[in-house]
Amino acid sequence: MLNTFERYYKLRPSRDNSGKVIIYLRAYINQEMVELGSMKIKIDPKRNWCKKSNTVKNPDNDLDIENLIERLEAKKLILNEMVKYYNKHNKKIDGKILKIKFDEAIKNNYQFIGTHNVSVIELWDFFLKDNAEKLRSNTLRDYRNKKERMDGFLKLKKHSSSIFAWDRDFVYQYKDWMKTTYSMSESGVNKHIMRFKIILDHAVEIGKITENPIALIKTPQDRNTNLIFLDLDTIKKLRQYPFKGKYKKTVDMYLFSCFTGICHADMVIMKDFGVEVDKDGGLFIKSERDKNGSEFRTPILFYAKNIYDEFGGVNKIPLISNQKCNEYIKVALEKVGYGEPEKISFHSARKTFCNFCLNDLGIRAETVIKYTGHKDTKTLLRHYAVINTKVATKELNEALDKFVF
Repeated sequence: MLNTFERYYKLRPSRDNSGKVIIYLRAYINQEMVELGSMKIKIDPKRNWCKKSNTVKNPDNDLDIENLIERLEAKKLILNEMVKYYNKHNKKIDGKILKIKFDEAIKNNYQFIGTHNVSVIELWDFFLKDNAEKLRSNTLRDYRNKKERMDGFLKLKKHSSSIFAWDRDFVYQYKDWMKTTYSMSESGVNKHIMRFKIILDHAVEIGKITENPIALIKTPQDRNTNLIFLDLDTIKKLRQYPFKGKYKKTVDMYLFSCFTGICHADMVIMKDFGVEVDKDGGLFIKSERDKNGSEFRTPILFYAKNIYDEFGGVNKIPLISNQKCNEYIKVALEKVGYGEPEKISFHSARKTFCNFCLNDLGIRAETVIKYTGHKDTKTLLRHYAVINTKVATKELNEALDKFVF
């Protein structure tokens, strides 16, 4: 037998000094003791308890006692059915899983739902398989990376991989581990938990589990992370500093993003982008975002145009991985005297572009959305004030002339 199981009752005196007792149900699953709760009905141990058989008796035909006996028998059947089910599926369970599934069965009118004891990693694989053709490559890669981190956590901590072990304590343990191991912020860790919720919702949808065990756990965003962008003086210093090698390539990529709003994931596939010329001779990049498929049409402004001309096209701009870009841009900012380079990531270039268009150039939010490919104005305007003026390509470059670069 895969799972060893034993069930018994514990009698505890009631607190009213009546001499009566309350029955507590206990179990041992694989030698681990589990408290399964009390029956709440008080009994006279002399009249209603058989020490020989360790069961309740009812010599007076008391309806409450009769009801208690029926409930005890029903709980016994539930426990037996659960253990048989997991043994049949060749799955080992622990006390936590037994308690969770037992409580679920009680809430479900004493019916055990034989959901396979599926692991977190199995559910991840189901999700990746079902969504391989639906998700963008960058999003799919993100799910795979998060799966690897979860797998690493489970193996390192020797934690149960069963989905039934997921609860608030489990999530907080994982969040603490992520913060310590990868120096992640609360907002960054919450993005992992949000991915998990989506995976578990999918598992419910396809019938692998009956409910999402962490659906009610909140994952608020850290709004302060969205406020970080560079000022024009710092951008000017980055452009003028004589960087070489990998740092020059990173700064070129970063400045191109600052003046087009194109994120790193889209720069990787920029070789497929089309470049258009408007009636005033201004250049626009037209494509769709890898993240959500939204179309965008963004102008190639100022330093972005210089970099475009230097390399002879968007498909020839040198590319460095996002991880290395985040590392190198911090070093570059430190060299030009930026105050807190450790807070800057490559994605701040896209924030810089949005802030520049909305606050400095006074472009309407609806127009900036067309530039950036954001899904809606709520996402775009979370941290920016909008001046309602519309500026064409020629006027954009004229407006830029007032800034000394």
